[in-house]
Amino acid sequence: MSSLPLTSVYNDGYIAQAYESFKRDPSSVDESWRQFFRVAEQLTGSKGASGSYDAELLRKAAGAGELLSAIQRYGHLAVQLDPLGSPPPGAAELKPEFHGITEADLRQLPGSVLRHDAAGTASDVIQTMRDLYCGALGYEFEHLGEDVEREWFRTTIESGRATAR
Repeated sequence: MSSLPLTSVYNDGYIAQAYESFKRDPSSVDESWRQFFRVAEQLTGSKGASGSYDAELLRKAAGAGELLSAIQRYGHLAVQLDPLGSPPPGAAELKPEFHGITEADLRQLPGSVLRHDAAGTASDVIQTMRDLYCGALGYEFEHLGEDVEREWFRTTIESGRATAR
């Protein structure tokens, strides 16, 4: 396993190239990138302005997105399950630094970077996800072969229905 952060694939050059493609033809990039760039343009107020994107802001938003994804995938590794008290194994991917960002970076980004319906900061969204995926229950479902099944689990967990009484 590499010790490099997962967000190393989101280097400035790659982001800039994807953004240039998006500006020419939004349908030329995946929907997740279209959403990402729309939010980035809202943050910087630079819709379509040539060369006016903030690569550092995009890098932070990409790191925040990777952290959110890691919490959904590996959050169960941070759940205290042992009744005798041994600590959970944890995972490096659950820390912002693994993704090249800090908690301060998360506080600077709006929550809408991570979820279109989110209020507050990215830090607030990340804390909510930590509460859901790293709290008292552990969820491990990424191994499921069907996208629709994994999405059902995510939706059920994140809506609160998984813990409703």
